[in-house]
Amino acid sequence: MSTRPDVIVIGSGISGGYAAKTLTEGGMHVLMIERGPQVDHGDYPTEGKEPWEMAERGLSSRVAREAEYGAGYSDEIDDYNAHFFATQASAPFETAPEKPFRWVRGHQLGGRSLTWGRGVPRWAAGDFRANATDGLGTSWPIGYEDVAPWYDRVEAFIGVSGADDGLAHWPSGTFQPPFALNAMEQHMREAIRAAFPGRALIAPRIANLTRPIDNRGACQARYQCSRGCSFGAYFSTQSTTLPAAEATGRLTLMTDSRVTHLLQSPTGRVIGVVGRNRRTGESFRIEATAVVLAASALSSVQILMNSRAPANPMGLGARSSALGRYIMDHPMCQVAVGEHDGLTENYIRGRRPMGTVMPRFQNIDGKTEDFARGYFYSVATWRAGWSAAMARPGFGAAFKKSLNRPGPWRAGFLAFAECLPYHHNHITLGDKLDEDGMPIVRIDMAYSANEHALIRHARREATAMLSVAGFRILSEDDVPGPPGMSIHEMGGARMGEDPRTSVTDRWSRLHDAPNVVVADGAVMASSACQNPSLTYMALAARACSRLAADIRDSVLA
Repeated sequence: MSTRPDVIVIGSGISGGYAAKTLTEGGMHVLMIERGPQVDHGDYPTEGKEPWEMAERGLSSRVAREAEYGAGYSDEIDDYNAHFFATQASAPFETAPEKPFRWVRGHQLGGRSLTWGRGVPRWAAGDFRANATDGLGTSWPIGYEDVAPWYDRVEAFIGVSGADDGLAHWPSGTFQPPFALNAMEQHMREAIRAAFPGRALIAPRIANLTRPIDNRGACQARYQCSRGCSFGAYFSTQSTTLPAAEATGRLTLMTDSRVTHLLQSPTGRVIGVVGRNRRTGESFRIEATAVVLAASALSSVQILMNSRAPANPMGLGARSSALGRYIMDHPMCQVAVGEHDGLTENYIRGRRPMGTVMPRFQNIDGKTEDFARGYFYSVATWRAGWSAAMARPGFGAAFKKSLNRPGPWRAGFLAFAECLPYHHNHITLGDKLDEDGMPIVRIDMAYSANEHALIRHARREATAMLSVAGFRILSEDDVPGPPGMSIHEMGGARMGEDPRTSVTDRWSRLHDAPNVVVADGAVMASSACQNPSLTYMALAARACSRLAADIRDSVLA
């Protein structure tokens, strides 16, 4: 850089990108450091490719892929997007044998903003109050009223499609028109509404455009989002926040460079970062007025724990009993799948980027169930197509003719439940070092009785709703996948008023170092049950706006 940066932002995913946009527009000179390689908008190698353009028709061995990325790594990874995910060799971590964790990461410019699921519901006022209401966690130092203006800003900027569904516990926002429901979804919505008043099957709030914004085009309904989108039709760092930050002339990018720890003065004040260039192997040391951690929740905590100095021998923020603890992810399970014989005259047009959702309906007005908090459903509907024949024997003209018409309608209920913040769910640094000299993270997390009770309830209710809508039940399940499967990991540097029991304050600043902002999911004090990404971005925008003001006012000088 030609000048010393005001702020160093570590990470370039949804939170890091939004941090860089907010800070540069607030007058700050920002250095964004990303551990992975450069990926330019539009430089998406498999975008638009058909199966016959791919090696092995895009159906390479799942066994071979899992050997490289980890057993059961994620159902989201395939031959078309594997290059956007970190392998086990490039990013090792450890778990206890009896406590598997699936840590899904994307180490490149843009991070997981290139592959994320794009669901962006708001949290409700009750979600921020839940810890204080039932005592299952420490109180948030902020409420919905503090975050709502930032939800407004983020939604308007990134582009969110959705509708005002009149649900106080699923707050409305600043939306583009939603994607239309198909015939079966409309049938299910009415049947469920009649049998279960208060349950709503609705279009999701999703960061896919239905109307163009500036240089970003509307969604083409290709359902290839995880390959990258040159139209800019879904929100990513490349399509949206990075161009905004670059337009200020105050952003410098530094890719293929990993921050290993924060640089501290003899008094413990953070004065910059230290790291390693992953292409050359050379070390770097860069000073700045402030640092923003947005490396993803567990990676940001890893950096804090590894930031040992005479003033902080156990790591930065370790004076709190909460550093590395209370980590969470949403228990996820395909709880029920059904098949319907009707509506065969209707089919699906296009490939919408998401199905429908059913917001939480449990314990809304006080605890009425034998478990705490709740869950929501992501609901998919489809008609069996020709690919179903891949699983059955046959050949010849009659076999081909049998594939000329689609099969019956099916629907699947995927449940996402709230995970309570438990002290025993935590990460530590192991004795082994990775190729960058960083101690490898050891993750120690498992779901407890309340999470399992939520998923059991979700299975029961999903089968009941499918039945009233006329479906035969094909499968049921109430065993959630291991933590990490939802790719919603959070916690480890939770927000709170008391420095003894929290790591960050109401502005996402470290209690021990107010010129360090944690701008990703590490600050979460609870998990709610809905997708957390919009909340991450709103909190990052709020925190970085305050940080820029403090620097301008010389509060942090």
